Amino acid sequence: MPINVLGDGFCRVSLIATGIVSGPKGRLLLVDEIDSGLHRNVMSGLWESLLELSHEYGIQVFCSTHNEEMLQETLPAFAEEPDALRVYRISRDRDGVASCQRYDYKMLEDAHAMGMDVR
Repeated sequence: MPINVLGDGFCRVSLIATGIVSGPKGRLLLVDEIDSGLHRNVMSGLWESLLELSHEYGIQVFCSTHNEEMLQETLPAFAEEPDALRVYRISRDRDGVASCQRYDYKMLEDAHAMGMDVR
């Protein structure tokens, strides 16, 4: 069966996995809009897999998303290794000045517990 008939999410995850395993160690993997084409039910598993593969292949993964559910799913996926997670929220104020808020695991967990929108 051709891979392109399995859906956009499957194709994207396959492409990400191929990018991880096909190159040398010590690289960066950049994934824009990591949640594109993915159902919420697979997001935590994707994070867990990315964490495991990043260790196995010695890479650092940077992902962008505007999906609050995708961010929430990082919490269970990184629970056993919270120091491996950093989230950065980039925004502009009314004057167009950009700022960046850094969240570690605990800050992200607290933000979600308080109902704050981190994205």
